[in-house]
Amino acid sequence: MAGGLMVTLAPAAEGGSAGVRRIPGIHPWPMLICAVGDAHGEFDAMYAAVEALESEVGRRVACVLHVGDFGVWPDPEHLDEATERHGDRGGFRKLLRAGSVPRRTVFIAGNHEDFDYLVDRRSNELIENLEFLPWGEVVTLRHEGETVRVGGIGGCYGTKDYPRERVQGWNRRHYIVSDLRRLVRNAGDGVDILLVHEPPAGEVTECHAPPGMGRRTWRLQGEGQAELVAQVRPRICFSGHIHARTERRIAGVRVVGLHKVPVRGSCLLFEIPPVGEVTDLAEWGGAPSADATPVPEVLSESEMLGEEAFAELSTRLTAWSDAVLAGRALDREGRKRAHSLLREDPMRAVLMGALTGADLRGLVFKGDDARARDQQLREWLAQPLPDPSRFQ
Repeated sequence: MAGGLMVTLAPAAEGGSAGVRRIPGIHPWPMLICAVGDAHGEFDAMYAAVEALESEVGRRVACVLHVGDFGVWPDPEHLDEATERHGDRGGFRKLLRAGSVPRRTVFIAGNHEDFDYLVDRRSNELIENLEFLPWGEVVTLRHEGETVRVGGIGGCYGTKDYPRERVQGWNRRHYIVSDLRRLVRNAGDGVDILLVHEPPAGEVTECHAPPGMGRRTWRLQGEGQAELVAQVRPRICFSGHIHARTERRIAGVRVVGLHKVPVRGSCLLFEIPPVGEVTDLAEWGGAPSADATPVPEVLSESEMLGEEAFAELSTRLTAWSDAVLAGRALDREGRKRAHSLLREDPMRAVLMGALTGADLRGLVFKGDDARARDQQLREWLAQPLPDPSRFQ
């Protein structure tokens, strides 16, 4: 272990880089790849971690694979508050000005990107060395005579959007069933690596937690992803979204959850041979302990739903509307301005309801689909509210 990194090295040999052994008679090394968790625009920290791992093994990666929430925000006016909260300081705009990234990088969408920008592109190569992998598509990596096929499903799970054949605008933050079908078609004879932003459904416990905290366990509901893993059978699958380093197997496939940059467990450096499973070489912050016994702190996706969740949402909305209105009534012009400012906001209905004094309970509890309501409550509670100063 060096510099806090868990590293596996072979002795140096003649003709090879320091710390790496060539084996006579076969290809020098399998392809070296680094998988990275949610970056949210923290690109300096991300590539610094990749380069630090490279230095530990004495080799340069063929590609960086990113599991979404990369931080694609070319226009500061469109930057969402969640991305600002995670630390974005204009990272993507800096990349655009630079015109390239330090390592070839392939990324899928998360649920916090400028989706109009990604969808409207004529080319998936945004700048030199930076390639976007759209929903359900497959890309082939080629390096020193080797090929590795990578499939991707960007976005998170949304109950209402999932069954749809097409979504656009802000709803593109959700993957849909047609994305999964597209990947199965494009996979053909298979893919070696599968990237998904939302972890497949099921229970998962993080491998390590911050000091003084128990390991958390999630009961995830991302429909279709586990079935996709079982059908496509990649050699490894990487996910992000929940900001936790996790390990499990689905239908025999190793599924690795990555933490967000630059936290421990956000970058995993591995070799992928022509056949067989991948070999981990180094991990940012150190590999998880193989004999660690999880201490569950269950965070079910069904927590805080119904009346308890509505009470929290109502309290937040009331405080927000009081800050926006500052004791004033919302006149016709104010209503038009609010409509315009909230046009693309996924919480537009309840935000306008809070500003106009509408029946919030009626807005939230309409319909008989409790599962869809619970999913909507989860999304609203996770969504930061707009800055009240924008409405002044």
